Amino acid sequence: MPDNPSFTRRRLLAGGLALGVGAVAASCGLFDDDDDGPERFGYGEANQQFSELWRPGGDPPWSGVVMIHGGSWGRGTDRTIMHDLARNLAREGHAVWNIEYRSMGQPGGGWPGTFADVAAAIDDLVSRPDDVPVDPQRVLLLGHSAGGQLALWGAARAGLAAGAPGASPQVSPVAVVALAPVPDLARCADEGLLEGACAQVLGGSPTEVPDRYATVSPQQRLPLGVPQRLFHGSVDTVMPLDHSRAYVAAAQAAGDDATLTEQADANHFSVLDPSTTAWRDVRRTVNQLLQ
Repeated sequence: MPDNPSFTRRRLLAGGLALGVGAVAASCGLFDDDDDGPERFGYGEANQQFSELWRPGGDPPWSGVVMIHGGSWGRGTDRTIMHDLARNLAREGHAVWNIEYRSMGQPGGGWPGTFADVAAAIDDLVSRPDDVPVDPQRVLLLGHSAGGQLALWGAARAGLAAGAPGASPQVSPVAVVALAPVPDLARCADEGLLEGACAQVLGGSPTEVPDRYATVSPQQRLPLGVPQRLFHGSVDTVMPLDHSRAYVAAAQAAGDDATLTEQADANHFSVLDPSTTAWRDVRRTVNQLLQ
């Protein structure tokens, strides 16, 4: 999967980064389902308000991984980009809760709907113990790219003011695993990354809507109070590695248990392929965190 500026502009940013991610995933075979695919559970009335349960073998209660796809919070990419990873972790013995949510460009998507959806989907994991017998004490959040931002924010929800999107969480994750994430939405917006998606999803710049950034930007919500394991490719030209470096430094300074694994020769999408060293590093960490 090439990861250079010309490819990024041609395939990732035409029609929005999300569409490009979908094209990359399709070219890599990441949309294939198998016969023992996931079960779907709705958490709202909109077509995008559902999650998929990938059941592991073994007796419940199971450890759980809430999986959050990226795609610049925009239309064009959906949870199927994570199917190969979900299948892989289910085979490791974890129940995978692969969530879908309303994206920018869809009715109700953007601010605040996208964030409210993600919070509701996370909480829905523990709302149906007979159908989804997951141990609530062994749940972690895992997200890629914009989904990495959503996963980190998902762990920060306990500190949100009443009435804010995602306040009063029902799930307390044991850790967050963020893959090539967008950890600082204000910096992302100021630098114009992702074709301006960071400002678009929040409906304005950090100067125009500072409270929104303070509510959902992981870097502005530190400390999160849970272990954070970031993974970022050294040749990622979509989301600069320095953003993860700066975030982890800030998290550690705030007293959080946070680490960054810089993955040699990995680009923004390498980690989406279960056959890569980049993904095997992540899988090993997930297994350790959920022991």
